[in-house]
Amino acid sequence: MGRDIQATKFSGEDRRIYRDKVWRSLEAFATMLRERLFEADPAQVGQEIELNLVDSAGMPSMRNAEVLGALADPAWATEMGQFNLEINVPPRRLDGDALADLEREIRADLNAGDTTARGTVRRNSPAGRCPRSRATSLAATSSSNAGFARA
Repeated sequence: MGRDIQATKFSGEDRRIYRDKVWRSLEAFATMLRERLFEADPAQVGQEIELNLVDSAGMPSMRNAEVLGALADPAWATEMGQFNLEINVPPRRLDGDALADLEREIRADLNAGDTTARGTVRRNSPAGRCPRSRATSLAATSSSNAGFARA
């Protein structure tokens, strides 16, 4: 995520090959679930939180690159729209005070992100709560420069 790539045109054959690959991946995942091939010990927890950047009117603010630059924290990354960001919290062992530690880390990261974002936009908003949108908010030109958004 967050790595820039060049936009590419895909043919019908490219799409078929990709669809076959997705089906093979889903079949492998189903096998892993059925045969319980996931590690159970030690139990771990991690998280990815997606946020929207909104202005004072609650409209999408197309400034994720500016906010990321100000944050200068590798845990933060771009998302699809220029009004989206995500924070990645790496997995950690789920024992002792792990959940309390996770909560403190996430709260500190979110507070830092909010403080930084307020310097360039109005505020962060959880991605589950979509900002009001204009047609221009959903246009290809509002996609992040990260190529995954266009590929």
